[in-house]
Amino acid sequence: MKVPLILCVLCILLLTACGGSSTKDSPSVQEPNTVTTDVVTSDNNPDALNVPDGFDYKMHRDITVRLQVLDHNQNPGRYIGVQIFEPSHAPNKNPRAKIPAVAKLPKLILRGQTNQTGYFEQQLRIPGHLQQLEVQVSQLGIINQAVLDLSSHDLFHEFK
Repeated sequence: MKVPLILCVLCILLLTACGGSSTKDSPSVQEPNTVTTDVVTSDNNPDALNVPDGFDYKMHRDITVRLQVLDHNQNPGRYIGVQIFEPSHAPNKNPRAKIPAVAKLPKLILRGQTNQTGYFEQQLRIPGHLQQLEVQVSQLGIINQAVLDLSSHDLFHEFK
């Protein structure tokens, strides 16, 4: 008689250890721990967002590009094609690379032409990260490509 009683006690203990007991106090599904932290923007908080005064949040900027095209005799280049590109980057010359690097092609921003007096003027909205623009004109007999630095909002270049 002692053996069945011991077996019954062991079975009851096993069932309660495995979660066989049903109590109303313990939830069957545990909810994940949710932690909410608010960012405090103060000088005493090292994790605060410290944005300098005058910071510009815009992702673009507006510039004015003015070009003059002259031929080799200093005459105005009338109705000459103009192309403005984002600068292309030279390929990485890594001697350990197993495959050769390929240069990225420049991305065309604008295409236009000069007027009858050889001038081209256009206002552009460009990405804020650009520091330079590549400009190419379709005039033969002159240096017809230039890289312009975007140090101001008004660019001027003379092709001659």
